[in-house]
This record gives sequence, structure tokens and C-alpha cells, in this order.
Amino acid sequence: MLCKVWDIVRTPPTTPDKLMIWAAMNVCFFGFLRAGEVCMPSATSYDPTWHLCLRDVSVDSHASPTKAFINIKASKTDPFRQGVTITLGKTDQQLCPLTALLPFIALRNTQPGPLFQFTDGSFLTREKFVQEVRRLLQSAGIDPTPYSGHSFRIGAATTAARVGMDAALIQTLGRWRSSAYQLYIKIPRESLASVSKAMATSNS
Repeated sequence: MLCKVWDIVRTPPTTPDKLMIWAAMNVCFFGFLRAGEVCMPSATSYDPTWHLCLRDVSVDSHASPTKAFINIKASKTDPFRQGVTITLGKTDQQLCPLTALLPFIALRNTQPGPLFQFTDGSFLTREKFVQEVRRLLQSAGIDPTPYSGHSFRIGAATTAARVGMDAALIQTLGRWRSSAYQLYIKIPRESLASVSKAMATSNS
């Protein structure tokens, strides 16, 4: 899905605002983040002690970065604001959180405020993020109806499980305190259907 969206994003004209949405999508997906952790709750609400801003992003090397660190100061499951640092690694593939995020930051002005904001200075709200993601999905020929601000977190857990990532690591990356994360994992119908054959084989 993200590869198809990237084809749309990089189709001229590639505007700073399109790159901003693309960066936010990648940060949410590779960081197992909720949209509310990277977006503003409203067009006027911004608290630098709570919300994600430019100074919350750092890299391991400015010359040749291989890791980016996102400081999430608070979240739904962190009411006491203990905070957590999300590590994003360079993938050297078409989909890469660093090659999505760092070019956007290079284009972004240095004015204080939320990390993700449009070129006109308006904040990227959760509502606007979902709206823009759905618009990109539709342009990519993907039905946007099922997608919400939680879809990237769900997609991250599902993808991680599909590639065989250890369950404990998925739980850690998603900051789930229990195995409840398993409810988010979307198993393809083909995989569910194959269970019948496997069961029949084992009893033959």
C-alpha cells in the first residue's frame, strides 16, 4: 500500500506538503505510532511540552544518518508523561522512514511549532491527516474507506507478524502492555483458509 502511495507522492509536482504527509505516514508506520501522537488535536492547539515538535527529532549522525530518534513526550497510555524514544532505522529500500522524514525536515522552516505543519503554517491535525491519507489512497487506486488514524499502527503490527517478527518485540515496539496487540493483527483470508488444508493434512 505504501509503495503505491509513494508513486503518487513522487509524481510531479512533488510539493513540500505532499512530502510532509508522506513523512508523517512513514513515522506512524515504522514507529508503530497513533496518529494522535504525531498530529495536533486541533488547528489551534499546540503545547510544546506535550506535542511533537522539531526538537523532538534527532539522528545518530548528521553526515550519514542511519537512525532517527523521535521523542514522544506523552500518549494515551502514558498519562504521567514519562515519555518514550522511538528509534527509526535506515532500510536502504524504497520504503524508508529516514528518506521520508529527513528530506521533509530539510525543507521545513525552522520556526517553532509542531513538527508536521503545512507550508502556510497551519498544523497537521488528526482529521486533516486522515483526510490527506485517504486522498492519496484514492489517487493510488486504493479504497480509502477502511483507513483511519489508527491504520498505520495496525498495519505495522500486521506487517511485523507477517514477516515473522517475535511477538515480544512487536509488543515492545507498539508499547502494548499486554497481548491485546494481537487483536490489531489482520490475518489475510488466504492464510485463514490454508488452516483447513493444514489440519486435514495432519489428520490424513
